Amino acid sequence: MYLDFVSFRSTQNVGYNESNLIVRTAMKDNVHPTMQRLYEVAKKKKHLEIAKDLKVGSTTVTNWATRGVSKEAAITAGKVYQCDPNYILTGESSFATPKNDNDNPYNLVKIPILDARATCGPGAYNDDNPEILGFHEFPEEYLRSKGLPVDGDGVYIISSDGDSMAPTIPDKTPLLVNTKEKDFDSLITGKVYVFCANGSVVCKRIFINLDGTIVLRSDNPDKSTYPDQVVTRRVFDDFSVIGRLKTALVDF
Repeated sequence: MYLDFVSFRSTQNVGYNESNLIVRTAMKDNVHPTMQRLYEVAKKKKHLEIAKDLKVGSTTVTNWATRGVSKEAAITAGKVYQCDPNYILTGESSFATPKNDNDNPYNLVKIPILDARATCGPGAYNDDNPEILGFHEFPEEYLRSKGLPVDGDGVYIISSDGDSMAPTIPDKTPLLVNTKEKDFDSLITGKVYVFCANGSVVCKRIFINLDGTIVLRSDNPDKSTYPDQVVTRRVFDDFSVIGRLKTALVDF
């Protein structure tokens, strides 16, 4: 049962009696199933706290309790609480909901696998809110060794598409991307970044020249097919840097 603060005010028509309590309790029982599952995965029921986690207004969360959680909100909750958005929406899941700390003795961190591609070619188009396909678990020590947040915050797995970054990144390789490393001033020359250019998601190695221009380079040695691209800082600022590629999960 959803529990919340209920104030009982005596009026001429409404008294604080057992029947009034029963009616009000029944109203509180009538919480939308999607909201009940959101409480479950969030491990909390205070609307203000959930609103803060999901970066929405508390009134919006209250509305979900009666009208249901939207698909967009479920996707966001899936990323924040590391759960399957489909579980929130339907009660069914292809993978487990968050575990208790006692079930995770090796400090494994769940990293979301997004239904998104970064092209190693001309460009890949993705949904604005890609679906979470599942999770891959990494030990905290592995994330720390890669310079990634040990709690996995802002880290996602997407897939490569194409061979312009081969042999470093073969086609259809899972990519571990840190979205916390995307400010221009923090970009490291010679590293690989994922960014959105003209509506498509691209994966390239960048080099920042002394004159302020930026070279977008493919690792593929076939420069007749994949030549370097040089853009000005102004043009690059129109791109949206998604994050830095930290690891390509390549099989050997």
